[in-house]
Amino acid sequence: MRVLCSTLLGVALCASTACAFEANWHVGPDAPEAAGPSAAAPAAPTVTKAVMQTGSGAATTKFAVDTPEILCAWEVDGVAAGSEIRGAWVAVDTGGVVAPNYRIDEAKLTLEGPSSGEFNLTLQGSAWPKGRYQVEIYLDGKLAETVPFAIG
Repeated sequence: MRVLCSTLLGVALCASTACAFEANWHVGPDAPEAAGPSAAAPAAPTVTKAVMQTGSGAATTKFAVDTPEILCAWEVDGVAAGSEIRGAWVAVDTGGVVAPNYRIDEAKLTLEGPSSGEFNLTLQGSAWPKGRYQVEIYLDGKLAETVPFAIG
């Protein structure tokens, strides 16, 4: 099953930069299969992969200001059906465009077990604000992974 949430963002972040963001989160059907009854249960929910990528899938942690799409590909394991994943895009330092650690947007999804997917931001204007950013990944309300990246 594919779940997709979409939100238009950027009011505060884009007010002085003439840009807009669109955030999409989805859980893909290519998620790892849940362990059968004879398999030992993992000790705790874990993010097993969190990689920043361009829209073409190239891994990177530095993006140009005109990058059309920024993605964070992720995989989680040790999660039971009904577990929740939350992704938050944070502008850590944009040189004063917005306050430090400004939360751009976030979304929550209910998982059916071990899963993979991506969080993404799509450029709607001319340029992203230069600076340091991060994606925070939460599992069942607990910060599980922070993925830093830079624009500029």
